[in-house]
Amino acid sequence: MDYPQVKKTLDGERLMSMFERMVDPLGAALPSSCEIVLHDFSKLPSSIVAIHGTLTGRKPGDPITDLLLRQAVNDDQADSIVGYTTHAPDGRRLWSSTFFVRDSTGQLQGALCVNVDVSQWEAIERIARAILPPGVGEPLLEGLDLGHTDPAREQFVSDLNELSERMLASCIEQQNTPVSSLKKHQKVEIVRNLRERGFFMLKEATDLVADALKVSKFTIYNYLNEIESEAGGS
Repeated sequence: MDYPQVKKTLDGERLMSMFERMVDPLGAALPSSCEIVLHDFSKLPSSIVAIHGTLTGRKPGDPITDLLLRQAVNDDQADSIVGYTTHAPDGRRLWSSTFFVRDSTGQLQGALCVNVDVSQWEAIERIARAILPPGVGEPLLEGLDLGHTDPAREQFVSDLNELSERMLASCIEQQNTPVSSLKKHQKVEIVRNLRERGFFMLKEATDLVADALKVSKFTIYNYLNEIESEAGGS
């Protein structure tokens, strides 16, 4: 019950080739606190084809993020997601933007992502607030306020197993119930959430969900069929 791969069109192939050549020059033109990443959705789930920078410790051939996987499966026709906060694996806060690559027909082909380490600016903000008297310099400090809400909760991983484990754990935790006590409707909701996030594009996804929920693989297939029937209005 895997989802089809995103097919690369001739126009999309030309665009991806052009963006791939841009990654290193663009990264070199920006401060070292920036990371540029190009994802090719025809290569899911190991979608990274070019990267400049080391903020997230990833390399070409590493997997897609949970945010981009959801977008690849549930394309909402967005052109970009600009200015949201994420965190590097070591905990540093990043200011991130994602720009989606589409061919001439609007079909999603990939994504160019920019991550900026803002931890140094946070340190400057803390120092300034500690030195200045209360109320002094507030207009200046407002410009340094980096407490943006993260709408996507994007996670950067360099291993597909880690991506699978994090996505599974996140969906199960939302039920606030031990796995041994989950009711059928809760398990169906977990599968529904995973399906919407594109989890079933990952290798051996059905087996992983079955093991995590302590049910058979065929039970997961039944849940998926039930969800698809509901979506089709039947």
